[in-house]
Amino acid sequence: MLCAWCRRTGASTTSLWAAVESIAPKIGCVPPTLLEWVKRDEVNNGQRAGLTTSERERIKALEREVKELRRA
Repeated sequence: MLCAWCRRTGASTTSLWAAVESIAPKIGCVPPTLLEWVKRDEVNNGQRAGLTTSERERIKALEREVKELRRA
């Protein structure tokens, strides 16, 4: 599956990785981290399947609440 950026620009995944490798050092991170940020952004914008950041935060909060209730 091509990422949304690749579909929009017609680039291959190799080009995406090349872009990530080029940009990452300029912003002070390693390429795998930047690639994860790109993927997370795609999930948050509905371009990739998965739980959004807010959904993941909500699940964590509910899990904490359940843990507290079980202790009571």
